[in-house]
Amino acid sequence: MLRAERPLSLYEGHGPATAALPVRVFAQSGVGTLVVTNAAGGVRQNLRPPALMLITDHINLTGRNPLVGLALAANSASPT
Repeated sequence: MLRAERPLSLYEGHGPATAALPVRVFAQSGVGTLVVTNAAGGVRQNLRPPALMLITDHINLTGRNPLVGLALAANSASPT
């Protein structure tokens, strides 16, 4: 098990390759499952803390695609 304290975010000025680096290191270290947590707000009145939500998409307001760089393996979903 590996744990990251704080992600490197695009909105903080990091480039996509830097932001994705921890996940790539995890993959190279043999991590097969990634669990990502997030504190997210919502507009639905019936969702109150500590309700759990499953986030299936996001709105990328940075104008940059974080899926950059070389693929790590032949079967990787990462673009080349």
